[in-house]
Amino acid sequence: MAKKDPNNKTKMLIIGGGSAGLTCAETLRQSNFTGEIQVISNEKHLPYDRTLLSKACASIDANNLVIRKSDFFDEHGIDFQLGYEVKSIDRCGKSVKLSDGTSLSYDKLLIATGGTARKPRFPGHDLKNVFTLRSAAD
Repeated sequence: MAKKDPNNKTKMLIIGGGSAGLTCAETLRQSNFTGEIQVISNEKHLPYDRTLLSKACASIDANNLVIRKSDFFDEHGIDFQLGYEVKSIDRCGKSVKLSDGTSLSYDKLLIATGGTARKPRFPGHDLKNVFTLRSAAD
């Protein structure tokens, strides 16, 4: 995998810190992209396997479900910004504004924010103690 080259000023910004955002960042490095890669995630955890949430339920911490540990991102020059929400995108100016008011510029942008959990309609779906699992917070 390629490493970040400080002389390459090209900046790839990925909105969404789930498995799609992670796969994009990894694929860029595997394809010899040496520019800056920054991932913005509104979650507080590095990318984790969402499918294990329902299997692990309350017995495990999301930090134990991470797909890659933080040293992987450090080693490959992938900057994860956790706990930030993108509030607006200025496509002409090639920048995004974050929930804390910060603006970030980019050369290329990928939006990989995922979907919303579908809530099936069946008798009892609206009862107390019936939950939809979408994130570790759930």
